[in-house]
Amino acid sequence: MMKKTILTASILMAATSTLSMAQSFGVKDSGQHTYNSYSAPTFNFPSCSINYANLSDAFVQRVGFWVTEDVLEYATREEVKSWIVDQISVANTALKNNCIPLKKEIALIQYVPTPDDIPLYGNPGTVYGKEDLDVTRYLDMVSSNLSHYAGTPLGDTMATIHSDWKDLSIDRIVNVRPYYPQGNGMMICGQAYSQITKPNLDISSDPNAFQYATYNSFGEVRPNSFSFSTVVYPNNQVCQSQDLIAHELGHNDGLLHERGQQQENWPEALGFAYSCENQASIMTSGVSNYRTEWFFSDPDVSINGIPCGEVDDGDMDVDAAETILFNMGFSDKYNKNGRIEPYQGVVDAGTYGSLGDISTWNFVTNARHSLLEAHGEIGFTATPLQLSDLNDTVQVEVTRTDATEEGYVYIRTYGSNGVVSGVDIEAEKKVNFAIGETKKVVDFNTTASNLARQDGLVTFELESPYQMDLADNSSVAVTYYATTDGNHGVAKLLKASYGCNENGCGEGNIQLTRMNGIDGDISFELLITDGRSQLIEKKNITFSDTESNKSVSFDLPLGVMWEDLTLRLSAAHPSLVDKSTISFVNHDTDGTNPPVGPSIPSTGGSEGGSLGFFALLSLIGFGVIRHKTRGRYEQ
Repeated sequence: MMKKTILTASILMAATSTLSMAQSFGVKDSGQHTYNSYSAPTFNFPSCSINYANLSDAFVQRVGFWVTEDVLEYATREEVKSWIVDQISVANTALKNNCIPLKKEIALIQYVPTPDDIPLYGNPGTVYGKEDLDVTRYLDMVSSNLSHYAGTPLGDTMATIHSDWKDLSIDRIVNVRPYYPQGNGMMICGQAYSQITKPNLDISSDPNAFQYATYNSFGEVRPNSFSFSTVVYPNNQVCQSQDLIAHELGHNDGLLHERGQQQENWPEALGFAYSCENQASIMTSGVSNYRTEWFFSDPDVSINGIPCGEVDDGDMDVDAAETILFNMGFSDKYNKNGRIEPYQGVVDAGTYGSLGDISTWNFVTNARHSLLEAHGEIGFTATPLQLSDLNDTVQVEVTRTDATEEGYVYIRTYGSNGVVSGVDIEAEKKVNFAIGETKKVVDFNTTASNLARQDGLVTFELESPYQMDLADNSSVAVTYYATTDGNHGVAKLLKASYGCNENGCGEGNIQLTRMNGIDGDISFELLITDGRSQLIEKKNITFSDTESNKSVSFDLPLGVMWEDLTLRLSAAHPSLVDKSTISFVNHDTDGTNPPVGPSIPSTGGSEGGSLGFFALLSLIGFGVIRHKTRGRYEQ
């Protein structure tokens, strides 16, 4: 068994590196959407009796999410959490389908500062704004040495990640950013590091075999880069994949795209993607990925009787499922260890001439700083009986059963039926316990919205406890009463147009509508941005009481008339606006002439597959990448 380095143009790694990097991206689409129809396939998954609800910690991969605050310009905390929960559910469904004894668990969702005005280490003359930090740059920087960015918002994020990783026994670090167009037409949706292993390579007689040992960061002061990935929140029409995070975490776990898509084929490696009967496994790259079930390549998975993997040749095999087991040190076929549980602790690499225990080479559920420790439980012992749409302060009480160690827990709020965390009520409080402390009372402030609305709910949740377990009473829902009964409705972009001739572009017009209610005044902003998400114009708009439709004009400033334009709505209270956008796409390739005649909005976009660097080069001149999941085309 050995591991291999992948070099890409995005980040050049030393020849001794054990990391690879893969990326998921799409191309802006301005054409017609079509898709193929397939007959209903018959899947045959392996049978097993794994109790996924009661897997021990050694079989659980703890995944932390660090979401930059600019994501909240496009989504609420409730929407972000729901998206993360759905993405992790897809990953776990695939693991169950493949009968892999592994579960991915959300250990933390943490909001971190927006990375803006960040000087590039080693080149202080280059300063990145938030729009410049796509997933490639952000992953490279956030996984680097903390001293490189100390004193910046990015440095604060890195310090938070290191602290959270250490305290909460986290194995995987997923950074979440908004999508900002980079002006080149490519939409990179995700990127991840990995260690590449070769289960079919016999190293028993190699005196340098200890150098092939994987690295897991156990007991170190900071996580190694291989645990990092970066994905974009789906605030665009391309990065909508339901298995984006499952795919990137697959790379973190040592998996690859299909053979021929990487720079090398590595005959002794197994963890490749595979397609059979028009069904593509989760790690598949490229165009028109389609699947009606979530799965990893595995010869024990068959579709219409065709195996979705290749084994037993000892060369050029494909078996991602067995690769995950091998990288957990838990493969009966390759680790040959007879372990009951994956190893937890520092990897036993061995020394020159003496190979260590390869069954300890677990970097899937053993990339944490230390094992989880819990001293007692914590739960709510008092919460408000009700909340109201007023400027008020309410109290929440939490109590723990064991005070022998320090500890902390987050109290977070989540709203429903138009109630928004961080707007109607404070979003979170971190509660610290000193040794000897068992009870804490915490204040949460509510803010009056003055909106005509219906009653809703606020759920208080205890999350991410340190040195404690969550008790059964760690979630409490409380009714949120509206003070003004009615339905304020939601403002939505209906259509937009602007005209151009050989002399330039003139006035544009935007039609807006108000859906699901017309009670009271509602105010919001219309934001017009260019192809790099730079703000061109902002207009304040108000729908008066009972007003349901509105027309707004705008002028294109000189110098941006040939740029792509995106229109979206924003409001202090997110429930007031629909998040859909309208985009104008300039197809003039040389940038010398404005488009002539009325410009037609293009909703464009498609779902990004996962493509490596050389596939990217081959797609530069093409117009669309399509990726189908769950038997339907998403755009």
